[in-house]
Amino acid sequence: MSETDDRVTRLERRLKRERQARTDVEQIAEEGIRALYDANQSLDRRIAARTIELERATRRAEAASNARGAFLAHISHEVRTPLNGITGNLELLAGEIDDTQGRSWLASAQLSAKRLDRLFERTLRVVQLESVDLEAEAKPIDVEDMVVAAADRWRDRCVRAGQLLAAEIHTPRGCRVIAADEAHRALDELLGNAVTHADSGSVILSSEPRGEFVRLTVDDSGPGMVSTFSSDVTPAALDPAEDPTTRRADGSGLGLALAARIAGALGGRMAAETNEMGGTRVWFELRIAPPG
Repeated sequence: MSETDDRVTRLERRLKRERQARTDVEQIAEEGIRALYDANQSLDRRIAARTIELERATRRAEAASNARGAFLAHISHEVRTPLNGITGNLELLAGEIDDTQGRSWLASAQLSAKRLDRLFERTLRVVQLESVDLEAEAKPIDVEDMVVAAADRWRDRCVRAGQLLAAEIHTPRGCRVIAADEAHRALDELLGNAVTHADSGSVILSSEPRGEFVRLTVDDSGPGMVSTFSSDVTPAALDPAEDPTTRRADGSGLGLALAARIAGALGGRMAAETNEMGGTRVWFELRIAPPG
């Protein structure tokens, strides 16, 4: 075999290998494209099925939310109507009772009706907050204005309870937090807890920066907590049915449960413990608003 024939033979073998390699590559590519097509078809079917499931779940959630809203409106009407009737008749009865014992019984009944109304209103709000997006309602609120306004609202009530309310602001002037109007209510619940359950003495409302948060604290002189607790940073931070925060005096714990839920719904947290005076320290934190 001549050198030319040998070279031709090698070229033919090389060409054959290249053709075979090209065929193998085309086959692999075709199989890959087919597998990718099948995978895309399967993914499309799964997405379509999942979309249908999500639409059904959304409709069920909307129906449940509407049912809950309707139920809350109904139960609110059904409870408040007779309660308002009781309260109104007790007020009318006050003008008809002259003896001391009767007035004492009447005052006790009026106090019980007021407590029942407050308990129902708190319970209703705790449930409502499960479906309310407080972060969507959040806005910058000046910390100093918030503390001063709360002190003004509660100073007279503290005096009537034999307590001296002091406000201590340790945040810089102009410091603001991201909060909603419900944050004022959370602070009221903390102060109300002190006024209702604490002994005569001092009640201290304070604010101080804590990293990215501002901590608002209420300290009283006692009695302390049965146990300490801290809430998670979720809207459903605390289940009032399992609330460990009840004071050593009587109390449902719903006020603190409501405050904890508000703090969690605003992306903050809350905690309660016995302080150095043997009383209670309850605080909640709200995120500091960025400058401007």
